[in-house]
Amino acid sequence: MQVQNYLNPTEFRFTIKRLPSTKFFVQTVTVPGISSGVTEQMTPFKTIYRPGDKVTFDDLTLTVVVDENLDSYLETWNWLIALTKPEGYNQYEALVAGDGVYSDATLTLLSNSKNPNIEITFKDMFPTAVGTIPLNISSTTVDAPTVDLTFKYSSYTVKVI
Repeated sequence: MQVQNYLNPTEFRFTIKRLPSTKFFVQTVTVPGISSGVTEQMTPFKTIYRPGDKVTFDDLTLTVVVDENLDSYLETWNWLIALTKPEGYNQYEALVAGDGVYSDATLTLLSNSKNPNIEITFKDMFPTAVGTIPLNISSTTVDAPTVDLTFKYSSYTVKVI
């Protein structure tokens, strides 16, 4: 029997094809949960539950460090703005003609030897929220501010490398 190590929660890489700067600043990512509904089968004695017919994927949320040029923030902000067409159809048209509405992403979990071990691929992602950037002049330490980025996607797959 092979002895397994625990998953190291600090050893991962996250890349989004559409957000090249963001990959350098990802601090946290939570592997989203999945769930399914159930079908109730009524009987005179008790309800019997059967598996549901579709899977629901939770949102994907990243926490990224905000760099001084706001690159890691603006990449997602500009994408979200273009999706919602706030100033006209031209912004959305440029989005579709350029990188497109969706982007795939990959979370690579590394082994304790820092080798790629598990690959989780998210399909057809798009942003749904860009969080706030906390700035505080009275802070006694100079920690880089972070921002939460929230995405929807069609599905994800898990592959052992």
